[in-house]
Amino acid sequence: MKDVNISPGVIRGTLSLKRKQFLTPHYIRVVLTGADLPQFAHLTVGANNKIFIPAKAPEQHISRRTYTLRALDMEAAEMTIDFVAHGDEGPASAWAINAREGDQLEVAMKDKTSALYPAADWYLLAGDHTALPVISVMLETLPAEAKGIALIHVHDPEDMLPIKTNSQVEIKWIFGEPHNFDILLEAVTNVLIPSYSTRYIFTAAEAGVVRHLRNYFTEIGIRREELSAYGYWKKGVSEDQSQSERQQDRATS
Repeated sequence: MKDVNISPGVIRGTLSLKRKQFLTPHYIRVVLTGADLPQFAHLTVGANNKIFIPAKAPEQHISRRTYTLRALDMEAAEMTIDFVAHGDEGPASAWAINAREGDQLEVAMKDKTSALYPAADWYLLAGDHTALPVISVMLETLPAEAKGIALIHVHDPEDMLPIKTNSQVEIKWIFGEPHNFDILLEAVTNVLIPSYSTRYIFTAAEAGVVRHLRNYFTEIGIRREELSAYGYWKKGVSEDQSQSERQQDRATS
């Protein structure tokens, strides 16, 4: 099941499903284990990983998706990845819904260790349902003196997850359909961002939403080093399609 397109400097291993749990109607927690797990031990929890969903038929391709390393417990030999469950329409969601104990999944991560976020006095963490895992890790690890606000857009109140934080960051849940992009945009633009302290803004959501947010932050004077903005998905386009388009662009440039 190895993917030949993995770049040098990347750790990859085949793990198997140890257990899974529906955390909410739209979130599945998948816990993986296996002999390849120790090679991931030094990597950063909250960083991106790539998962490779096995093809259902010989003529189909392996599907590649980007997820978040939600937790890593080497004593229990467990890697945790949280999946958004949206039926069988996507290969990752379908795999998580239908996977059984022992089913294999290949995981790859860049072989580097780095801070998940910079030190700052004030934080704005804003994202949709796909950003919930990484925002959760940030909130769980922020220092007690950190202030700010976290805006998390999920389907409905049933999708709220308990998040423990020692920080003073306020957690605000926003509800509505994932494709109602105005919800997160409006919430972010209503935040009063202080100018008197060091700041860090993290946002991750649908690519078009992130583009609007990046423009907004630039307009209000947020400096590049104060902002991390990521388009985690693109409406109507799968990650496989996006990867193919990028490869075609490089080949013709």
